[in-house]
Amino acid sequence: MDLRNHERMREDMEMLVRTYQHQGQLQDANVTIEVPEIQKQILGNTHPRTLRSMEMLALIYQGQGQLKRAENVIEEAIRLQADVLGEMDPQSH
Repeated sequence: MDLRNHERMREDMEMLVRTYQHQGQLQDANVTIEVPEIQKQILGNTHPRTLRSMEMLALIYQGQGQLKRAENVIEEAIRLQADVLGEMDPQSH
């Protein structure tokens, strides 16, 4: 599968996640676990879309009552954002 197909699959999965979230069907959004991992492979760990998908995953975990998982994902996203923006950037804290 070439990179264009991977990117299309990533976009489709992200759209599916947003649909589940919009419909309040977070319990069906298990596919979201794969979205950040696919984005890391295609776009890199610190790409804004990767970080955004990690934040979305944390919100879904929170909505499912999986608070420790949500905390772990958001902490990783914050750490990666701090790596990109630098420790002095107020948005990274």
